[in-house]
Amino acid sequence: MAMRVHWVWALAAALAVGGAPAAEEQVLDGGAIVIGKAQELKLDANTAIRYALKVDAAGLLTVATRGEGGDVVLEVADIDNQALRGGQSDQDLNEKACDEQAVVEIPYEETWHVKVSNVGDDAAKVTLVVGFVAFPAVARQPDPDGRPSLAAAIGAGAAKDEALDSANGDLLDWYKFTAHEEGRLTIFTKGDKDLDLGLRVVAGEHFDQALGESDQDLDEETASEGLVVPVKANTVYYIAVEALVDSAGKYKVGVQFTKF
Repeated sequence: MAMRVHWVWALAAALAVGGAPAAEEQVLDGGAIVIGKAQELKLDANTAIRYALKVDAAGLLTVATRGEGGDVVLEVADIDNQALRGGQSDQDLNEKACDEQAVVEIPYEETWHVKVSNVGDDAAKVTLVVGFVAFPAVARQPDPDGRPSLAAAIGAGAAKDEALDSANGDLLDWYKFTAHEEGRLTIFTKGDKDLDLGLRVVAGEHFDQALGESDQDLDEETASEGLVVPVKANTVYYIAVEALVDSAGKYKVGVQFTKF
């Protein structure tokens, strides 16, 4: 059986109301990063620095840290701060908690984000180096609904027919639901037998903090997922449908709203 690779998702064991998000780390703006130039960082506990990186071609981005103290996690993300596949590292290379490394496919010209986080209890001193090599073989067109800021609106009682193809870069579809009253939001997916889906819901612009997640394979069908989450009045909720493993196919996503 193929191992499932998720986009920053934990496995959900059952259909349930999502829990509260974890405490937010303090994220500092590092400005633009210079390719090939070493950056010397000092990070307090539960603190991160996010850099902007503009590339003018598709290619391979290498990000590496070496240091001491604390515990470093690397992340390469799009401009919505949505981590790219393969763009996270918490490997503790050489059994050192600050030594991390990632090689990430950058599919098109755009501004991308590189974040260095200290998730340890102690302050960290870290050297960061970023490298980039143009590589046309990894180029692909931007996904028109693959970022939260490009999410398509979906209303209560509505359903949409869509498709995903992870092997060809169509990894995610984002939708947004606006709750005008307090209540409960139910989301479900059904799809082709060869498609393996995951489902995720976030509130507001906290795209990396899930209110609920699902990779349950309901009725032993890999494209059948479901979530129930409580919602607050006058709040926008974002729904992500992801193709897991290397799967492709058509699916339907629907939402229902129940007022408290």
